[in-house]
Amino acid sequence: MKKKQLVAIATMLAGTTLCVSAADVQMYGLVATGVVYQHIRHQDTETLKLANDLESSDQSRWGIKGREALQNGWYAGFQLEGGFQPDSGEMPNGSKIFDRVARIYVGNETIEVSGGHMAGFTIASDPYSVYGRLGANMTRTSMQGFAPAAFSYQPGYVDNAIAFRTNAKHGLFLQGFYSNGDVKAGVDEEKDFDWSDRRHVGQLATGWVGEKLRFGGVYSYEMQQNTSNITKRDATHGIHLIASYNFGGPAVSGVYYHGKNDWRLGAASDLNKIIGGANGVNGQKVLADSSEGLTTNAFYMSATYPMGKHNLGTALGFVKAEWEGDKTNLKHDDGSAVIGGVIYRYHFSKRTNVYSAISYARGDDLLGEVARFNQCFATVGLVQRF
Repeated sequence: MKKKQLVAIATMLAGTTLCVSAADVQMYGLVATGVVYQHIRHQDTETLKLANDLESSDQSRWGIKGREALQNGWYAGFQLEGGFQPDSGEMPNGSKIFDRVARIYVGNETIEVSGGHMAGFTIASDPYSVYGRLGANMTRTSMQGFAPAAFSYQPGYVDNAIAFRTNAKHGLFLQGFYSNGDVKAGVDEEKDFDWSDRRHVGQLATGWVGEKLRFGGVYSYEMQQNTSNITKRDATHGIHLIASYNFGGPAVSGVYYHGKNDWRLGAASDLNKIIGGANGVNGQKVLADSSEGLTTNAFYMSATYPMGKHNLGTALGFVKAEWEGDKTNLKHDDGSAVIGGVIYRYHFSKRTNVYSAISYARGDDLLGEVARFNQCFATVGLVQRF
C-alpha cells in the first residue's frame, strides 16, 4: 500500500474518531446464553440444548447510539439496534441488520419524538416501553412462562412508526405511537393497496410514576392488513391496566388485559394452529373466512426480591381466550392457560451475572395443544453486557 494511501486512511480514521467524540456515539450490547431443558406436554418430547434468543434470560443484542446537544435545551440523536441468536450467531430476522430499533429523534426536557423502526409500548424493549416504565414485569425476562407479553397484545417491532413521550422521570406522563403500515420488499403499496388495506398500529398510554407507586394504562389499536384472498378483519382493541409498588427493595406488580378481536396471543403468529390443530391448515382457512378474532382476558402478577448480589423474581399469569370467528373443527371455541416461573440471578458485577430459571405452563381446551402454553422449561446461563 502506498504511503499516500496510508496517510489518507489515517486521516479518515482520525476524522471519524473526532466525529464520534463530538456526537457522543456509543456502542453497546448484551450476550446471554445458557443450557435449556424443555419438555412439551402434548408432544411428549424433551430437549436439552444451548439457548437461543428467546430462551435466555435476556435477549442478545448489539447497537450504536448517538446524541448531540442543540440550542435552547434541545437535543437530537439516533439509535440502531439488532438482535442475534447466541447459539448460532445468526440474526433472528435475516433481512434486517437492525431488526429491533432504527430511529432518529429530537427532544428537550419536556418531550421526545422519534421516527423509524421501533417496538410498541407493551413489550419490555427500549426506547418507549410502558411495560418497562411502570414495572409491569418484575422478573425482567421474556423467557417461556414469564412475560405478560406472551398473551397480552403487543405489536412487536414495527416499521414506519412515529412515537412520542413526555420526559419527566416522576409524576404524570403521556406517550403515543402510530405506524401506517409495514414495508414489503418488491410491493408498490401505493398501487397494490389503498390506505385501508395496510396494517395500522396505534397505542396511547398515560400513567403516574412515583417514588414507590406506579400505575397507568395503555390503549392498543390494530387494523389488520387485508388482501383479496381473505375476509376483511375487524380491528383489534385492547386495554392494559398496570400497577406496581416498590417496598424499598422488594417490589410487586400486576397487569390486567382485555382484548377484542385479537388475531394472535402475544407476538406469536400461531393462531392458525390454535384454532386449527397441529398442522394449522384448517385453521388458516378459518382465519381467512373470519371477520372476528379472539376475545381475551388475562391477569398477570410478578415480584422481585433483591438481596445484595442476589435477586429472586417470580411470575404467575392466567389467560382466557374465546374464538369469535367462523366455526372450527375443534370441540371447544374457548380455552385457558396458566403460566408461572421463578428466576434467580447472581451478579458478579454490573455487567456480568449468572442465572437459573424454571417455568411451567398448562393450557386447556382451545389452548390445550399449543406448545408454548403446555411445557416445562428450565435453564442456567450467563449474561455479559458491554
